[in-house]
Amino acid sequence: MPARSSVTERFSNDDTSDGVVLISFSAPKNLWFYTCSIEIINVDTKVRTWLSGSFLQPDLTDDSVKVVYKAVELPEGDYHILNWQIYRGQSKFVPLGIFTIPFTVRSGHINYIGDYMGLLKNKAGKTPVFMPPTDVYFEVSDRFNSDADMFESKFKHLDLSNVLNAMPDFSGSNTKYSLMYLKGINIP
Repeated sequence: MPARSSVTERFSNDDTSDGVVLISFSAPKNLWFYTCSIEIINVDTKVRTWLSGSFLQPDLTDDSVKVVYKAVELPEGDYHILNWQIYRGQSKFVPLGIFTIPFTVRSGHINYIGDYMGLLKNKAGKTPVFMPPTDVYFEVSDRFNSDADMFESKFKHLDLSNVLNAMPDFSGSNTKYSLMYLKGINIP
């Protein structure tokens, strides 16, 4: 069964084999023509889905960051993050190898999998404007408490009173995350 690309008005927590995945993508405010994506795969069905955020029209902009909020209906099951892409203008950045990072979607629930901030840095740790970056990576964080009002405003038909923390396992039992070059949650 193919994954659905958006949350429908009909989603309810009763009698469904699907769950809703909440995710946000962030980028530094000064970057335009910028898109962040992660690819996930359902372990049982092998169906792949790209979750993406483009920052041309962000849902939130403050003094330092732009954020795009997404909600996607997916069948219940075990999933892995297995790829990522960051586009800046016509440049595309991808991981240098293969990795898998597990998480689980529960049916009839809202499952939050985190905020993925796509970062491009030079050797001095600054965001390069005209030169190519030397480091490209995602900084992953749990921003649900600070972003709950924005999720609720954008997805009014979802009951966000009992959201499950379905953050991927970036710690102990996962030894293959180095190729994603993640920073943030329990990452050595």
